[in-house]
This record gives sequence, C-alpha cells and structure tokens, in this order.
Amino acid sequence: MIETKRTYLRAIERSDLKDKVRWLNDPIVRDTLLLTVPISEAKTNLWFEKIIQDPTREDYVIVYKETDLPIGFAGYVNIDWRHRKAEPFIAIGSHEYWGKGIGTEVVHKLLDFGFNELGFNRQYGFMLDNNPGALKMDLKAGYLKEGLLKDDVLIHGEFHDRIMLGVTKEEFNKNNTSSNE
Repeated sequence: MIETKRTYLRAIERSDLKDKVRWLNDPIVRDTLLLTVPISEAKTNLWFEKIIQDPTREDYVIVYKETDLPIGFAGYVNIDWRHRKAEPFIAIGSHEYWGKGIGTEVVHKLLDFGFNELGFNRQYGFMLDNNPGALKMDLKAGYLKEGLLKDDVLIHGEFHDRIMLGVTKEEFNKNNTSSNE
C-alpha cells in the first residue's frame, strides 16, 4: 500500500472495475483525459486481464482514508526498467474531491515512490492544453515543463496541444521532500 496524508493507493482489483467504468463514462472526467467514446464493462474486463500481466505498468485505486471509499485511479504506464523511467498517471473520478489538493498529494507521492522506492531515474507525462487545473497540480507536485507538442491530439473535432512534463530523480529530490505530501 502507498500512503499519502489523506489517501492510500492499493492494487486495482476486478471489483474496482465498475467504479472505473462509471468514472470514465462521466463526460466531465472523460474530457480531462484522451477519451472520446464510452467505455464498456466488457472491454474493461478484457483490459484488466491484459494489464494484470503487463510488466510495463502498475495500476492502483486511490482510496480516501476518512471514508475508505475509492475516489479514482493512478499508477505508472510505459515503465522502462532498463532505462529506469515511467509515465505516472492519475484520475480523480469523484468530483467532490476535485480542487482540494488531493491530486497534487497523489502525484507527488507517485513521483516520490517511483524515484525512491521503484528506482526510476526519470518520470514524465503529457498534459492537455485544455486542463489548466491538472497542469497546476502536476507542477506543484514536482514536475517541470519540458516542451510543447503543437496540435498533437484531436478531441471532439478540435486539435489540442499537449504540454510535455518531466523530472529526474535528482531534480525531484533536490526540490521536494517527502514531507510535502
């Protein structure tokens, strides 16, 4: 289990898939991600069977400690063990937990855990230009802006830029401490 001040991350289980489908089918949540079509339980079950055996990813459920209820999901994709790098991800599915700093707390913990427990040297990600709140969250958690991919993705008929974010273990540990959680 990976803990922050207000949450803990635990491995995703089949019983969590109903929540994941509900969150990903929420248009407000979906618009913050690169998803444009509804997600089915059947395809999510197939996805789950595939990912539980995939060494290039780790998937967790975010649980709010006070209520012990799942509020979102997070983890790492594109894990490259040889080059010691990965792409953390997060989605808070329950709107009532947005804007309270929980996302920043979880992202910071993913960076800290990835560097100081899993041994990554670099973590990176891509942020949609239409999600300034998530960009602010990632920068506050310890990421640095590294670049811009112009008109990189097509969402609802419009091209959007993606902002490239990244940080090395040395940069993160120099600028952040575990007490920032």
